[in-house]
Amino acid sequence: NGDKLNLLYFGDSIGTGAGASGDFDKLADLLSAGIASRTGARTLMRNASVGGINSSDAKLITEGKLTSIREDFRNSATASYNVLEKYAPVTDVAFIAFGANDCAGNMPSATFEMNICAVADYLREKNPDVTIIFVTSMNISPKVKKSAEKGGANLNIYDIEKYADVLDGLESEYENSANADIFRLQRSLLTAKKWEDLIADNLNHPCDYMQRVYVQGIIATTGI
Repeated sequence: NGDKLNLLYFGDSIGTGAGASGDFDKLADLLSAGIASRTGARTLMRNASVGGINSSDAKLITEGKLTSIREDFRNSATASYNVLEKYAPVTDVAFIAFGANDCAGNMPSATFEMNICAVADYLREKNPDVTIIFVTSMNISPKVKKSAEKGGANLNIYDIEKYADVLDGLESEYENSANADIFRLQRSLLTAKKWEDLIADNLNHPCDYMQRVYVQGIIATTGI
């Protein structure tokens, strides 16, 4: 109806739009446009995503413990914190999207749950009425391994489906929330498509097509 809708996306490099070709809009901008198209609202997206971080880093950012973040991420983390502090109080819908880097770091699901709850609690403290959409990450390609000097281990270490189960539970725990399960959506697509059809860099960043799958999956979850 033309009303303004304030959106906030907080995630990792997928949230920054990594994997987009540059010929099309990135994930968060596509999501904002899609919600505007479906609702008629004037959407304004703020993006607090930081490439390379996991859910533990996200928790540290919400706590303002920026010196505890890896030095090469610290400037981006500081910018993220500033976005969160300024806009979380006026956000109508917030998207929390982590998991790929947690998977690569073998993060236990219990730790992942604690971290995501801390982020959700932070957002609810800033605005008790905010709608929270948890976003289960797409999976890392099982074909990609770390460099030989790091042992050659596969980057797809931890089962992201366990994170999906965690977020399903949080959907029940937090009122006015939902889990956009991109992991299982991606898995269903892989029954007919190849990994290379969905991943831009053959690692864990969605190509232009998969970024649209993300947007469609998130919007379908909201029910708008």
